[in-house]
Amino acid sequence: MQNNITIKTHKNGLKYLDIKTPQCKAMIFLQGAQITSFIPNDRPDLLWVSEENTYQPGTSIRGGIPICWPWFGPHQDSKKPQHGYARNQLWELNSISYDADTLCITMYLPNTKELLNQDLNLEIVFKLSTELQIELINRNNSDETIQVTQALHSYFPVSDIKKVKVNGLKGAEYFEFGKGPTSDHEDCVQINNETDRSYQKVDEQQAILDESREIIISRINSKSVVLWNPWIEKSKSLSNFSSIDYKKMICLEAANILDDKILLEPNQTHKLILMIKEK
Repeated sequence: MQNNITIKTHKNGLKYLDIKTPQCKAMIFLQGAQITSFIPNDRPDLLWVSEENTYQPGTSIRGGIPICWPWFGPHQDSKKPQHGYARNQLWELNSISYDADTLCITMYLPNTKELLNQDLNLEIVFKLSTELQIELINRNNSDETIQVTQALHSYFPVSDIKKVKVNGLKGAEYFEFGKGPTSDHEDCVQINNETDRSYQKVDEQQAILDESREIIISRINSKSVVLWNPWIEKSKSLSNFSSIDYKKMICLEAANILDDKILLEPNQTHKLILMIKEK
C-alpha cells in the first residue's frame, strides 16, 4: 500500500484528513487538530469515539484526542470556554512528510494572538507508524512570562469498564474532583464509580489492561495525568455521549496541570510528547 492522504468533508461540514499508509490508518479533523481514529495494521482502533457525535462545525467531538489549551477545565471567567480554545478552532495544515516508515503531519493554530491577547504559538506534530506519537509545542514569542495548563484528552476503547485495570499510578497523589488530595496504594486502579482524578508527579508510563489487549501510554515533559470516566449519572447530561457510552471508554490524559503547570519564559518553548501503542 502506498501513502494515501486525502482531505475529505464530513456530511455535516467538518473537514478531515483520511490517512492510509503501509503501517496504519488514521483520521484527523482540522477542527481542533483532533485525531479520532488510529488503527495500526492488523489491530483494532487504539482510540474511542462516541457514535452520538454530530460532527457539526463549532461543536466539540466526543472522543479521539481533544486538545485542552491554554487552560484545563473551567476558566475563572465563566464566559470563557471549558478547556480553552484549541479544540473548537480550525487549525492550519503546515507540512506532511514521510521518513523511515513514519508519516509526520504538522499543524498550527492560527490567530492565537487575537484569541489570547498574548503572543503564544501552538503547534502539533503527529507521527504515525505502527505506534502513535503526538507532540504539542508551545512557543512564547512575547517579552513576558505566560502560564499554560493543558492536556491531550485521550479517549481509549475498553470491552467493559468494570473489568479494566490501569497500572503505573501506584503511590501517586491525586485530587478527585470536589474532594481533597489522596493517593493510590494498589498496583492497579479499577473504575467502579464516577472518576475524575488529577494525578501529580506520576511515572512516565501507564498501561490500560483490558481482557484481550494492553494499551501502553507514555509521556515526556508531563508529570500529571487525568483519569476520567463519567459513569452512569453524569453520562446522562453529557453532549454527544449516550447513556451507556461510559461502559466502553476510559480517558487517561497526558497533562500539564496543577503543580505541573507550564510557566513559559520569553522566547521559551515547551514540548509535551505523548506515545500510544498496543503491547
